[in-house]
Amino acid sequence: MNRAVNRNERNINVCTVLIAATLLLLCSITLISRIQKLNTDQEWDILLFVQRWPNTACMEWEEKDGKNCTLPKKSGHWTIHGVWPTKLGTKGPTFCNGSLPFNDTALDDIKDDLNEYWTDVELGGKHKKDGFWRHEWVKHGTCASALETLNSEEKYFKQALAWLNDYNMMQVLMFEQIHPTKTAVGYDAVSIAKAVNDAVGKNPFIHCVHDTKTRLPFLSEIRLCFDKNLVLIDCDGTKVDKRNSPLWQSGSVLTNCPKGKLIMYPSNVPPKTRRLAPVAPEPSLLNLYKCIVFLQWFTS
Repeated sequence: MNRAVNRNERNINVCTVLIAATLLLLCSITLISRIQKLNTDQEWDILLFVQRWPNTACMEWEEKDGKNCTLPKKSGHWTIHGVWPTKLGTKGPTFCNGSLPFNDTALDDIKDDLNEYWTDVELGGKHKKDGFWRHEWVKHGTCASALETLNSEEKYFKQALAWLNDYNMMQVLMFEQIHPTKTAVGYDAVSIAKAVNDAVGKNPFIHCVHDTKTRLPFLSEIRLCFDKNLVLIDCDGTKVDKRNSPLWQSGSVLTNCPKGKLIMYPSNVPPKTRRLAPVAPEPSLLNLYKCIVFLQWFTS
């Protein structure tokens, strides 16, 4: 009888050990899988250097949150939105390294330049507690830090400032007679993309926002792309947020701006009381109008 009891106890102990070992194995497999997924999620292909037009950014922010915004002290230049490590065909990764917290004092030497050229247009906005620069570093900079050339706040922010100086979008567009205007006369995405491509030799991404009050697209961002050696490359293969679709590409034109429509490039922040404004006829419509007028005159 005792032998039978002992045998049962041994069997129970063996089963308990086997169950514990199985659970441990399953936990280990799950943990390894999660680590592998995390490592995969943190992989990226290119860097998006994103410049934005502050007047459009301000208009968008005031419309979205009803709050005032701030602009650079010197008017008439593009500012930095960020440097975003990106995997082709998708977005991100983001928030890659929690062991690299933002250190505000690390940027003391360049804060004047950051205030002017990496302006917090939204006055903190949803990032009011931590600040715009903190947000960009924690979300994107910690992913870019995988490169030795960008593995500190100072390197990350200084590289963006250097790129802004090298690829001045105001000068690039002005060279092709594309300049901010107070009127409802706009430019097409093809002309904007061509101006950038002619200047830098690579395909940019032209980003627009749609204004619900005027029902017009506004030029918002121009994105340039760099490989991991910080060499300028085409932006082909990058993806736009779903909320800003549709996306279309034709030759060197990669954009979410509406196809065949003129894009506004405002010289100042459009007023909050703005309304639907008449837009100058596009060339094809103007020619059609002239043809109709000619036919009316010819047949009268």
